[in-house]
Order: sequence, then C-alpha cells, then structure tokens
Amino acid sequence: MSLETALKGIGLVTVVWFLFWALVAMGPLGWIVLGPILLIGIVQVYRKRDERRRQNHAASTAGVQNCPDCGAPNDPERTECKHCSVEL
Repeated sequence: MSLETALKGIGLVTVVWFLFWALVAMGPLGWIVLGPILLIGIVQVYRKRDERRRQNHAASTAGVQNCPDCGAPNDPERTECKHCSVEL
C-alpha cells in the first residue's frame, strides 16, 4: 500500500466520521435536509470520475489498430502484429 493510498483512506474515514456525528447532532430535520444534498454530491463525484476515465481511455487508444488475428493493440505505423507477427 502506498503512502498516498493510506492518506486518502485516513482522510475518507475522517470525513465519514465527522459527517456521521454531524447527522446525529442534527436530528431528523437535518437528515431530511442534508441527506439529499450528500446523495446528490456523491452521485456527481462518481459521474465526473467515470467521465474522466472514459476520456482518458479514449485518448490512450486513439490511433491504435488491433490485430485481426489476436486482437492485440499495435501502433498505427506497424505493418505486422508485435505479438503474433500477422500482417495488419
């Protein structure tokens, strides 16, 4: 486990701990008000994360041609597959 991962985990646990006690202190009215706001925020974070992953994947696979025989990705300037040596 890297230090960055450990610090992210500690930060997440800390935030969840404070949110839990804030919700407990607010009571039912606070749950009704803050609950949907938190839910909307969580959904937005995951939507943005998926969008960034799709953009990064599209950028990393742009111009790559796959081998018709084995399906391995190859650079566009290659004339034969680097894995199975079949002509592209």
